[in-house]
Formats: sequence, C-alpha cells, structure tokens
Amino acid sequence: MASKRRRTFPEGAFDGPAPKKRSLDGFIASCVEHGNNFVNSPDALEPIVASAPLVLKHRGTLGNHDCFRKIVPLSVWVFLCSLVNRNLRTAALNSTSRKTCLNVSVDMLIKWYGMMMEVETTYGTEKRNLRVHHSHIQAYFKGKGISTRGLGIDHFTTILNALVLEPKELLDLCKMLEESWISVIRTVSVVTIDESLISYKPSPETQSAAKDFIPVLTIPRKPHHTGLLLYLACSYLQNAGETRKYPFILGISPHVFPSDIGLAFGSLVSRTNTLLPDQRIHWVADAAFDVKENYNIVPSHHTYTISLNKGRHPDLLKPLESSLTVGNWIAMTCDNTAHIAANRLQDSLESGEVTKFIKTNNWQLTSSAVDVLSTPPHHIPDTAVCFWLRH
Repeated sequence: MASKRRRTFPEGAFDGPAPKKRSLDGFIASCVEHGNNFVNSPDALEPIVASAPLVLKHRGTLGNHDCFRKIVPLSVWVFLCSLVNRNLRTAALNSTSRKTCLNVSVDMLIKWYGMMMEVETTYGTEKRNLRVHHSHIQAYFKGKGISTRGLGIDHFTTILNALVLEPKELLDLCKMLEESWISVIRTVSVVTIDESLISYKPSPETQSAAKDFIPVLTIPRKPHHTGLLLYLACSYLQNAGETRKYPFILGISPHVFPSDIGLAFGSLVSRTNTLLPDQRIHWVADAAFDVKENYNIVPSHHTYTISLNKGRHPDLLKPLESSLTVGNWIAMTCDNTAHIAANRLQDSLESGEVTKFIKTNNWQLTSSAVDVLSTPPHHIPDTAVCFWLRH
C-alpha cells in the first residue's frame, strides 16, 4: 500500500565544511579576505541575462486552430488514440457483455477533448451531476455549429475511463509535448521551475489494489495539499500594448517513480538546453531546489537564481541576517558577480518579518558601482526594490 510522504530536502548544498559561528563584522572581514565584497544598494547591480517575454514563431500569422495544431501535433493524438483503443479492447475481452467495443478515431478523440475542456471549465458546485451537465455541454456545442455525434454521455465516460497511461507512457507523452512546445519558441530569456500538485487522494481500496507505486505527496503550503506532483518549466508571453502576462509551459516532468524525486530540475534544464542550444536562459527556482547538484547542472552559458533554505545553511546565512531590519538589503559578491543576497521585509503571508535569501550568478556590479562594503550594511529606505524581484 502506498503511503503519503512529506517532502524532505537532500542534505548539503555547498562544498566544504560549515564556517564557524562568528559576529557579522568577523564574517564580513573573513569574506572580504577571501575575495568577496558586499553591496547594499540594488542600483549597484545589473542583470547578465535580462528579463524579456518569450517570443513565439508565427506569432500573429496563424489562427487559433493552426496554433493548437502546432502545440499539440497530430502525432500526440495518434499516440493517445492507440492507448485508448488498446484499453477499450482489453476491457472488452475481460467483460461478459456482448456489447460491441467502441473504436475511437483521432477526430472523435479531439472532439472529446474539446468537450472535456468545457466540462472541466464549467463543472462545479452547481453542476455536480455529470449526465445533466453533459447535456448542457452538447447543447452549447450544437449552438456553435459543432457536431458531437458519437459522443453521448455513455461514449464520453467510456473514453474518459479508457484514457489511462502507464508511467512510461506518461513520460513519453510529456516528451512529445515538450518537443512540440519548444519547437514554436523563437526566443526565451527567463524560465521558472516550480512544483504543482493535482488534487488526488486514492481510496484505501485503490491503494490496496494498485500493483505499482502511487505517487501521492503532501505539501502543506500548496493550494491542494495532497495530490499528484508535477514539475513545470514555465516562462511568459506578453501581447504588444498589454500589461497582462500569459504563462507558457516549456517542460513538464511528472513524479511517477519513487526514485525521480530531486531529479526534475536537472532533467528539465538539460532537455530544454538540448532543444534550445542557442538560447541563453536565466533559471529561477524556489528553496525546494536548493541542492548542490542543481547549481552544477546549469550550463555555463546560462545563469540561475535559486532561493536558499535558511535552515540548511545557518552558519552561512545567519551572520548576514543578524543586523538586517525591514527594508535592509545586502548582497555578497565575488569576481564582480552577486553570489548570495539577503533582504529583510514585512511579509503579509507570514504575518511578520522575514528574511529572504537567494544564490545567483545572474547579477554583476555596474561599471559605476561605488558602494562596495567591507563593514556591516547600513539601513536603506523601505521603498528599495530587491534586485532579484526585478525579473
């Protein structure tokens, strides 16, 4: 029986022994002695890879249907159709019913998906009876002049129940989608990797009957605390003249095996770099990815900004935090590149003051920077902008 597991972080993100505890003055003096300096003004730093919206090929020249076919090509539908029909044949062989086995075509599966999208968008508290709701969806499509023949409620639910992929098939599907998504990208500068939980809690009966591992995790801070884990690599689009930004997924890595926890960051970075070898990308991630291997796997022509888990580096980060008050900011630099930065701020979600830390190699000293420090940082205005939030 699979059990729920809370995520744990691998130990150690930096090489070498932990430094001894010391005062902030002693800590800074030691860092300067080893070639590090400090700056306490965001204006003293500039990005190496600047933030810019992702740009697509053929943007503005293709209609919605052609764009959809570019992003989800025919090969994906053929692959899914073969799996659905395989599962339908297996179910028919195991059934005592004389009912003819449904044979699903690619066109039928695409129409089914269109109906499924509408169901997922509108199905909720007011409409929990799928059979009644399905009739409303059919009427909606009919009003748009779209035929849903062959997709009555029985066939609709039959296809839904047959769209079941084995773990390796799910990974193959994600690879196919990644290749098509990235193939339409012209340029990309900033990519964020994060986790997403799809709400799911298998019943005890399902867990007992499962032959393989059920990858259900619990992460309390997520909107859905328990479910199936996906790692996503995302950037954003922005239409000319608009301030609104639209997310665009470049890569997706589902957690389907016990051994794949901790490998998603590296695999997403590696696959994206293989498909976009000429792009210079700035990778952004939260403290869940604060692992030594992740810093090393980012290609040399890329950069990164990753939040640090303070509890894992107390002797490194506490001296930086000790004199910071709200609005106080400091960055440690090495070879004119920001290495670690800390900012003290009032966090409404945390209901109090918090200090945020990052490790980065995407920020360098400006040519006019003069506020390199060898003494503890002084207070700067509360309105100062943390440099790592600019992107």
